[in-house]
Amino acid sequence: MKKRYAFLLSIVLLTGCSGEALTPQDSISQSTTASATTVPTASEAVTDGAQKPTNSETEDTSSGVDLYSPEEKDVIYPTYKEIEWQIKYEADEDDITAQIGYDTPVDVTKLDDYEWVLDYVKELDEEERQELISTNYTYLNYNCHFIGSEKADWLYIATYQLVAAGPMYEGYYTKVFYVKDGKVAEMLAEFEGGSYRRFKCYADEVFFCVDDDAVYSINIETDDVTRICDVSRLGSILYVNEDHLFFFDDEGHINVYYFDSGEVFDTVIYYSIQEGVPYRIYDDHIIFENWCSAIEQYPVNQRIVLDLKTREYAPYYEDVEWEHEARENDERFTVEAGGVKLRITDNTDGGEMVYSLQKLCSENKYERIYWAAAEGNIVYGRLCCDEDAFFVLDLGKNEVYTLIAAYNGFNYDIYDDGGILIERNGSCAVYYPLA
Repeated sequence: MKKRYAFLLSIVLLTGCSGEALTPQDSISQSTTASATTVPTASEAVTDGAQKPTNSETEDTSSGVDLYSPEEKDVIYPTYKEIEWQIKYEADEDDITAQIGYDTPVDVTKLDDYEWVLDYVKELDEEERQELISTNYTYLNYNCHFIGSEKADWLYIATYQLVAAGPMYEGYYTKVFYVKDGKVAEMLAEFEGGSYRRFKCYADEVFFCVDDDAVYSINIETDDVTRICDVSRLGSILYVNEDHLFFFDDEGHINVYYFDSGEVFDTVIYYSIQEGVPYRIYDDHIIFENWCSAIEQYPVNQRIVLDLKTREYAPYYEDVEWEHEARENDERFTVEAGGVKLRITDNTDGGEMVYSLQKLCSENKYERIYWAAAEGNIVYGRLCCDEDAFFVLDLGKNEVYTLIAAYNGFNYDIYDDGGILIERNGSCAVYYPLA
């Protein structure tokens, strides 16, 4: 099965110009095999025998170049290319909200968190109070997934949440629907319970959790909605591959669903967004640190590997690059950023290239590279801070260009025809370079 990846950024830390519709399989990572030979290997660009980089937050001289030092001779300077953009598949949060409305079958006055609302509205003036009444004391949060087909541009997951209802992430109702040309095209499903957290895509399916209910999937080819397994109060999808679905529940443990058997295995591995427990998910095992002695027979902070086939734990002594996000790295390149430089490791030979965006950043008042990732021959990410921008570095052409989007979004994705998705809550669009 083909895969498509989307990278999620949090605002507090922690998608060609032919005009043809894109499909979820049109990820750039699926189209780079033929053009990979246009990229020089890292060993040709840097000293032979370069070692794999360490944490980008510390000084690192593994390639002979410190990412935070002044410019040096071994640094590659890509050519800046100015590009004009056109917007397609645009959808606006306010327009979507106006179409689906605030009414649901739920009587919000009967919800446990309604007392929070009453405390909140006491502090408001009459005009603000009336406005809240008109919205059923509710605000809407959105997740959206780009489809780009004849039937739909987007799949939306809308979560209804009480204003000032305690923890911001709790919701009481969910609607799942398609949007085409900015209009709600088809309502696919509705659930009691919120779903404003992580969702993941694999092949033709989108997986998401509904609190106090279940994990669901939607097949975007057939529109079928399938209940996968039960989930307790605050479920969230972490990662999906061909054999397993990883999610956590209200106990804070990583759970594994086995597609072949339908079983759910509670790993007892503690996961927390706040603590950021280091772990890494691979196809058939998880490497993690024994935070808070979740596995009692091993010391606290002992590095452990869980074999998902045998469901047995064992000490793990090899080096591993920790990631708090359970996402796959690009197969060929690994990227780290420091200041205005990028160190790109070629996983085929272990060599490294260091690129500098100093000229681009100084001319446009960007202070640093906020985040970067690789998809095939393309490195992309975010620049900040005066006016945030999205940058794209083409390794084959040694060119870099920027996109300043209408909404500096949480979600970015890049497609093999040059389209760039920018999404923030319910407002989203795909930008294309003008010829």
